[in-house]
Amino acid sequence: MPAQPYETTFYEVMWRTWARRLPYPMPWWLQSYFRDWPGDDGGMFDAKETALASNALYRYWNMVGVKDAHQESLVGQAGEIEPVYERYALTFFVVADGVLHFPQNAEPGAAAPTLDQHRQDGYLPVVVTTYRPPLGVEVEQRTLSTIVGAQKHAAVLNRIVVRPAGPGVRTGRLGVAVLPVKPSGFVRSGKTGERLSASQLSFVRYLPADGRVETNTGGGPVFATPPAAYGVYGNEARVDDPEHYLAVGPFADLAAARGLNGVAQAGDPLAGMCSAAFLWPFDVTGGEPFTLDLWLPVDEFRDAGDFADLAAQPADAFEAANLGFWQGKLDGSGLHATLPPVVRHLWAQYRSCRADLLILADDGEIHPGPTIYHSF
Repeated sequence: MPAQPYETTFYEVMWRTWARRLPYPMPWWLQSYFRDWPGDDGGMFDAKETALASNALYRYWNMVGVKDAHQESLVGQAGEIEPVYERYALTFFVVADGVLHFPQNAEPGAAAPTLDQHRQDGYLPVVVTTYRPPLGVEVEQRTLSTIVGAQKHAAVLNRIVVRPAGPGVRTGRLGVAVLPVKPSGFVRSGKTGERLSASQLSFVRYLPADGRVETNTGGGPVFATPPAAYGVYGNEARVDDPEHYLAVGPFADLAAARGLNGVAQAGDPLAGMCSAAFLWPFDVTGGEPFTLDLWLPVDEFRDAGDFADLAAQPADAFEAANLGFWQGKLDGSGLHATLPPVVRHLWAQYRSCRADLLILADDGEIHPGPTIYHSF
């Protein structure tokens, strides 16, 4: 099957962004392709554009989820979050001193390591991503999945904290972006290359009164604190030129010091490459951290009552309940082992693997992984 127009557009936009070093939070899997094309995809795809859009050769990510829930969420190496079967990913960034700083991009002058990711305590299914831009701040993101409300809906709680760290600028804006580029790829494909479902982000709307985002598949991020600025971008005029996406977008506006467009709704029926960005000012010069909590609905959140469940308790209570469950499950039940110091790290790895198996267990079945693994 030849490359579809939206796959060709995606390829061209990403390649030109990479080649021109334009400001963009490009995931590591895309960077890996463009640095050194990995070669044969086993004959699954007829065109390199299609193989790239489906991320046919790069399958590395972290994962969070809830035991016995059917949907997991992927966490990319730079903290990008993708609720499985949704059509968007969420990522954070920093705007300070007139420059955009992305955890996906290495920068000269940054203290090493610039980016770190690990599981809490080495084994709990809480993914901690720490980013140190060449400023006087550190950004920590804690990502976990938990249950909310009487209907026991699964949702991802994402907690971002900006702290002072060393000398440098300590004021700026924390950004959160909703993008069509996901840790799993741009288009979901099956094991023989067939399209399992459309996965483009063709519609985004921000509802300021509710502090939440809608996409063409339903609920998007829900912010505990409303942003100070926002912008939603698309291609409703169906401009059939990759240059449109390079010129019209949140990062192009911010890099040009224009500010976000303040538009609350946009569509892209051509390529499904809508995007949105939200900004919160921070000032940690006094030593007090800045904290942003947001939710990503995973199950079906249909009405105001469902979304109200997200604010029914403080985020601290949800995080503590999640921590108590997993510590009880992984430390208080099942196999226990005492290992000599030289191999003691294997005990954390064992518990980490056990957590993943419990997350992937659905009604007595264990899938080998999220996304396409559910399909065969």
